[in-house]
This record gives sequence, structure tokens and C-alpha cells, in this order.
Amino acid sequence: MSRARARSILDELRDLYERTHNVRWLLEVHLVSAVLEVGDGHHDAAREVLEEAIRLGQPGGFVQAFVDVGVPIEELLKTIEVDGEAALLCRAAQGSIPEG
Repeated sequence: MSRARARSILDELRDLYERTHNVRWLLEVHLVSAVLEVGDGHHDAAREVLEEAIRLGQPGGFVQAFVDVGVPIEELLKTIEVDGEAALLCRAAQGSIPEG
């Protein structure tokens, strides 16, 4: 699958999950989008998407979603600055991701 097609699918899923208020799956879409942005060399865009994922995941404590993506998200988490509850989520995710 091409990256352009992957982006298109992610955009469609993002729209669907936003319309249906499905935070869990919207979070997944953001995490995969962040990894895709890194793969394309768009590190600033990746950090922006990851910061939105953190905002989505923080209220429900969705640490496992970050852990499931693994090392690519762990590396990206190291590059952002957050505080408060968001920092707790990031540290919990980083501490739970197995070494790859």
C-alpha cells in the first residue's frame, strides 16, 4: 500500500471516529498517523499529531494504545515536552514499551 493511500484511509477513519465520538479508535488513528509522519520525515507534524493523541488518551488513561505502537512512538515521545497528567501518561507509556 502506498503512503498516499494509507493517509487517505487514515483521513477517512479520522472523520468517522470524530463523527461517532469514538475516542479509543481516534487515538489509534492519531498514533499511526504520527508514525507515518515520522517515516516521511515530517517530524514537526508527527509531534503535533502525537500531542493531540496524548490529549485524547489522557482522560481515559489509554496507555496501552501507545504501548501497542511500540518503539516508533517511544522515540517520538522523547521529543515532546508535556507536563501534568500528560507527562504521567507519557512516562507510563515509555516505561511499558518493551525494548525493540
